[in-house]
Amino acid sequence: MSGENNKSFWTTLPGILTGIAAIITAIGGILLALNTLGAFDNNGNGGVSPPTIESFGASPEEITSEQGSTLSWSVSDATEITIDPDIGSVSLRGSRTVRPVETTTYTLTASNDAGTVDATTVIFVSENEELPTIESFDADPEEIVSGDSATLSWSVSDATEITIDHNIGSVSPNDSISMSPTKTTTYTLTATNDAGSVDDTAVVSVNENVEPPTRTEYSDTERVVSDGSSY
Repeated sequence: MSGENNKSFWTTLPGILTGIAAIITAIGGILLALNTLGAFDNNGNGGVSPPTIESFGASPEEITSEQGSTLSWSVSDATEITIDPDIGSVSLRGSRTVRPVETTTYTLTASNDAGTVDATTVIFVSENEELPTIESFDADPEEIVSGDSATLSWSVSDATEITIDHNIGSVSPNDSISMSPTKTTTYTLTATNDAGSVDDTAVVSVNENVEPPTRTEYSDTERVVSDGSSY
């Protein structure tokens, strides 16, 4: 009789609802356990996270059309990494020298089973800028004795700044200056504009071992040498 009562209970509405509630509770427990184990992280990818792009940049970021720039990157947790344009597949960490002829945006794309991420860096190219021209930079004379002077002269075009070292500093594009170095000296002229810098050198050699000539005095009867001897 009790068995019939139990059977009839599960066929009633309260019994059916009680059974459904028990099933839902059991399923909830299973789902909670699976979630704790990470089974449902990242849209069901078994706990795998998307890649991380730790860094992606260019140095320098601004160049002329004749110069190069170095792309460098660091990526973790990726199964595939590409850089566009014109580079293709690369390793997790690395660098590559590129020479774009126009301003270019480079895109790094990193992928794994969890998804894809990307990052960009821009190299700006100054297409119309040309480096300065040092038409001449000379010393005259190139060799002196200690105490004498030499003239540095120069001619420069397309420069926004011109400097000469050894405490000379900023100078005009076409000029000259007299210098009296006490030892052999290399002077460096540096010309700069937005496209970059160029330099040239001029050397003044100083002969420190040359002694001044001996002073000689003459009279009607003898020649007297400045060291005191006579004949």
